[in-house]
Amino acid sequence: MPEPTPSRRTVLKTGATLGGLAAAGGLSGCLGILGDGSGGGRIEAVPADATTVLYADVSGFLNDETVRESVNEQIDTFASATGGSGGPDSIEDALDEIESETGLDPRGLNELITFGEAGASDSFGAVVWTDWSEDDLTDAAEEGAADLDEGSYEGTTIYEGDDGDLIGVLEDGTYAIGSEDIVEATVDVHNGDADPVGGEVRSAYENARDGYLRFAFTVSDELVPAESSGQFDISVFENVESGYGSIAAGDTAFQVTLTTDDADGAENVADVIEGGLTTLENQIESESSFGPSGEEIVDRLLEAVESTEVSQDGAEVTVSTAGDVGTVVAIVAAVVGSFVLGLGGSTERPTPVASFSFEYDSSAETVTITHDGGDTIAAANLYVRGTGFTSASGADMTGPGRWRGSTSSRTDGEPAVAAGDRVTVGFRSDGEIRLVWQDGDSAATLAAYEGPDA
Repeated sequence: MPEPTPSRRTVLKTGATLGGLAAAGGLSGCLGILGDGSGGGRIEAVPADATTVLYADVSGFLNDETVRESVNEQIDTFASATGGSGGPDSIEDALDEIESETGLDPRGLNELITFGEAGASDSFGAVVWTDWSEDDLTDAAEEGAADLDEGSYEGTTIYEGDDGDLIGVLEDGTYAIGSEDIVEATVDVHNGDADPVGGEVRSAYENARDGYLRFAFTVSDELVPAESSGQFDISVFENVESGYGSIAAGDTAFQVTLTTDDADGAENVADVIEGGLTTLENQIESESSFGPSGEEIVDRLLEAVESTEVSQDGAEVTVSTAGDVGTVVAIVAAVVGSFVLGLGGSTERPTPVASFSFEYDSSAETVTITHDGGDTIAAANLYVRGTGFTSASGADMTGPGRWRGSTSSRTDGEPAVAAGDRVTVGFRSDGEIRLVWQDGDSAATLAAYEGPDA
């Protein structure tokens, strides 16, 4: 029997936990690994087939006092609003809990870079740079009463789990994590037997500014729906070829740039993003499920949306949010707290999430609104509002009011609108129409449409 070796599940649990923390909290960026102060050198560890790359400076994040204060402030807010959630009292407590569960001190995770092929199965992996020795990993495995099968690939020690995922020991403290193909490709790059990633994704990554998060990606056509049935035509994102961005200290906390095939494509993408931000702002303003203790959350979210700008420069579209990294982390925490923890304890029904499409018939002067998917909504809570209503033969509605179309489902014993249901409304070409959900004092616009002459 081989000596006890690090449990893949134990190590991967730690890596995944901290990797998720990195992505959610903006852990990334610039330790000056190769002397350039940007983390750029770490892309040399990424295999050639990667189409998406994210580098995170974990230790930089954990040692950022502004971020720590913001996170601790949000933890206090959640605890106060929920009457104590049983969670950690501070970020230090959270790190201690991770150490207790995994046997590895998360403060020893210094950097990570994740990579893979978007849309491909089992094709994502990571390289982590840590203060953990193999002995640390072995001890963690023993504490977790789990084993790995030890082997080697091209002179590199490999630990394999029951499901085939691997950990490759590139150097003491530096480990590759992922499927067999990913780890072996990473070992080949590390040994100089294969080239690292290049081409469009590398160029995009090198264009990303320094920060606590640095990422880049290319976009495959099959990842974007050819048609969009919702409020916004997201098929315009077929024009996007690549993107890059970061979360960083300074006046601009978050920034992402999308590179499209031409200026017209960029303009369409910018218009959809602008429309999405406007809709998001309206929904936040009408949100009541936060409860009375969630006013601070609403203010933070509105501040973030209002400070987000969309700009176009030729074939590129840039979305940027002003503020510091601590604010970004606080906003992420606010969203998690409100939607995961149910901050505020509101007893009111949450805003439904559903997509609707609009089909205008100029000859009949009607627009047909169809529920395309998502939540089933009580017809009594669904209203058609706006301007441009007109009498039209065969229309279900010729003026504003409660939904008068089909109702193929029921909610609490009452008629409800589900996927496939529709309503036909008499509507002039210069009108604007909104589909509004309302329950008591709570209201939200679920979808909107402008006539071709509006």
